[in-house]
Amino acid sequence: MIAVNHEEFQSVMKYAPYLMFDEKEPFSVYNIGYMIFHETGLSDSFRRIVRVHKEKVKFAIEYQIFFYYDIQHLYELEHVWVYVGHDGNVCGCEGSYHGKYMNEMLPGGDILRDRTHVCLYSQPGKHALLPEKRLISLYPELELVCGELAGADGFAYPEQLYGVKIPITEDEQQMVRDYIKENYSFTPSMVFVAKPFSFSQFLPWKILKGQIPILLEKELDKIRRVTEDKKQQMMADLR
Repeated sequence: MIAVNHEEFQSVMKYAPYLMFDEKEPFSVYNIGYMIFHETGLSDSFRRIVRVHKEKVKFAIEYQIFFYYDIQHLYELEHVWVYVGHDGNVCGCEGSYHGKYMNEMLPGGDILRDRTHVCLYSQPGKHALLPEKRLISLYPELELVCGELAGADGFAYPEQLYGVKIPITEDEQQMVRDYIKENYSFTPSMVFVAKPFSFSQFLPWKILKGQIPILLEKELDKIRRVTEDKKQQMMADLR
């Protein structure tokens, strides 16, 4: 069993990001993993090196933000990297954006709250993170992915990251696509609201990493049951 380091947890909560979501966003954050870097090192959950420049940065915190769903697929893990300076204030921040990552602290920007929390905007349905609401409109398929293209990618579980195989047939992939489109399609309002997190949602990444395959298998089973029940009901209605 992995023990929680209480001193680390206090830092994780002290610098936890504030996230703003579209008021019609159908998905909530389920858990947030975390890993603290005191030295430059490889991320275990994202293809990158987390660089800790000791002359400026005391430590960095990688937050792994787990959702069951993206509007186009089952399984979603976004990231925020917060860099803490030797004065105890945030001195840098990066966020994930469609498989890549970007600097969130723009010159002249204002994402800091109390010098310890960054405030970022989640792209509706997709959850890519940006420092300003207006930048979300740069994504050319903003509404299309939430409607016509909802569910298009099916089950997008990265087996190589977790080392646990979750078998799924092509018919079941289509089942997931249909389920997402039928249950979660929406039109973004572009009105953003804060959704606070509870302490219990934060877990060391090693713990969350072990839980995610189990959670996804259970969600797949739920989709199978719902789909089968719907099929049986349709057959009964035809009798």
